[in-house]
Formats: sequence, structure tokens, C-alpha cells
Amino acid sequence: MLRSGLASLLVLSLLTNLRGQTGIPSNTVGIGVAVISQGPLPGGPAFESVCEGFTCTRLIAEVSPGSQLRFSAFGGSGLPWVMLVSFAADQCQVLPGINGALALSSPVFLLRSGVINPPIAHPCDLSDAHFDVFLPPGVPAGMAVAMQVLAFDASNPGQLRFSFSRPMELRTK
Repeated sequence: MLRSGLASLLVLSLLTNLRGQTGIPSNTVGIGVAVISQGPLPGGPAFESVCEGFTCTRLIAEVSPGSQLRFSAFGGSGLPWVMLVSFAADQCQVLPGINGALALSSPVFLLRSGVINPPIAHPCDLSDAHFDVFLPPGVPAGMAVAMQVLAFDASNPGQLRFSFSRPMELRTK
């Protein structure tokens, strides 16, 4: 509870301090989001938006109830990140001083926060942080939740910028 409160304060503080600066939509590649569905059977599909330029077009990932899901946030090693969720991703709101745009519709909730792990072997020299969530078997088909990561872009270490990932929508099948 304390960690999520601190992460919320960090996000609000950054957004407040950036007021009046120019919005920066970009082709950021140093941030990303991924979901690996381990399904009721191991080796399920992976859905990721990593190493690509920003777009407000959401990536749709279909997952099965009863699956173990591994969520990953990619960004600058040793730097903070937050994963935001909403019931839809149908806007493209540029926020001053932040790369990309907020695609999540209101209300937006904080799902998880933390610090990106040390570097891993990844094509874009990204680091990640991950956590697992079990999707209960009784979740109805067609349920959807959208998510975005807000983290520091790792593509240019000399000029770190807070950035949004491409949005991802999880739908139950």
C-alpha cells in the first residue's frame, strides 16, 4: 500500500512539475510492456510492444481464464516505473514533458510500481521488471482491461525522459 501511494505521488509530482512544458510525442523505443500468457497449459503466447516507436493504437492480447500471466515493464535500469490500467484505451492525450501519450481512458488506476531491474540480454538494451498475476477460471469471455507503462526511456541514457509505452488491451477469450 505504501509503495503504491509513493508511486502515485511520484506520478502526480512529475505531471504537476511538467505543467507548461511542450508535449513530446515521439518514436521512443527505450520503453515497453509485455504480457506472457502461461495459459492453463505452459508455453502460451507472448504479447509485447517493445523496441518499436510509440503509437496510440493498442495492442490486443487475448488470454484465457485460468492462465498465469507474467506482466513486464521495460525501461531504464534502476529507474522507477508504474503500470497504469483502465477499462479502455481510446484516447491519445499528449501530456507536457512526457514522451508518447496517455491512451487510457478515465478512470485510470495504478496496478503496480517498482524499479526496473539490472540490464538483461535484450535486443534494445532494455531492462525489465515483472510480476505474475493469476487470472481466475471464472472470468467471463469478452472482459477487457487496458494498460500502459510509464517509465524512463532507456534508448538515450544521456537524456532520460519519462515516457508512455504503447497501450495494451487484455481480453478474455
